[in-house]
Amino acid sequence: QQYGGPPSQGLSASSAAATTYAQSASALPAVALARLQSDFGEAPVGMDGGLREALGAVGVEAPDEADLEKMWDDVTTINREVAAQPSTWAVAAGRPNVAYAEAWGVLREDALRGGAEGSAPVVPGLGVVACREKDELVGVARTKLGNDPMHHRLLQSVWRHLAADEQAPLRVG
Repeated sequence: QQYGGPPSQGLSASSAAATTYAQSASALPAVALARLQSDFGEAPVGMDGGLREALGAVGVEAPDEADLEKMWDDVTTINREVAAQPSTWAVAAGRPNVAYAEAWGVLREDALRGGAEGSAPVVPGLGVVACREKDELVGVARTKLGNDPMHHRLLQSVWRHLAADEQAPLRVG
């Protein structure tokens, strides 16, 4: 089983743990960290199954069992606290629909702050006002909606309006 990042990184549990420990201890330069990941990417899980070897190979002292238990407990506590928080989707679902003018204003501000990629193409013959409006429109169209409560409200408002239903859809995926 793979842990520690996107599947493309292919870190095994032991090398991911070694990497995390070494990074948190600020003990590894980037070159040693890359060597650890490449040399021990498939090491078996557990201290006896490769973590001690992986850490030793790059000159880092492996944690003892008490340290590992404490690290595990700390991460478990953090995970429980995060899991107890409502998702931004659920928070947005409890809010009223966003009006067109408010949605346009938010998306326009996001585009002006750099939420949109690239610039609008030049259109010969446009006046100053029309050029500004074109740039705003293209910027809004290119804005990527992210994990932001206002973006979720926008998506849910559009859904509610199109479906003629006041219930926000479940978020799947």
